[in-house]
Amino acid sequence: DDALSAAARRGSAAPPPRTCHLVAVTTSTGARHQVRAMLARLCAGAAVAGDLRYGDDAALSPLPDASVALHARSIYMPTVALGTTDTSAPFVAPVPRLWGDLFGLYEEDVAAME
Repeated sequence: DDALSAAARRGSAAPPPRTCHLVAVTTSTGARHQVRAMLARLCAGAAVAGDLRYGDDAALSPLPDASVALHARSIYMPTVALGTTDTSAPFVAPVPRLWGDLFGLYEEDVAAME
């Protein structure tokens, strides 16, 4: 895994003992809990890290900050100018810094994947 090997070169903390995957999901709605519920159902036993609501309680444990490892990386919001709609410029948010310690995943690793 390129992200984990990049983190290892930086001498960061070891990843958690369970296997974690970075998944990119695109939705057309902002339905509450949509991604969490779908991943838990479609990928049995592979819910979002820290998701005690939809995950298997025996397999998951809370993250140290009690969050769910779900992040809106980019959001496209239409802008209107002279009758046209432009969605080419997304708002982009960096990955949470805590993810470096928890998962060995850093902003520069994710940016390199885009």
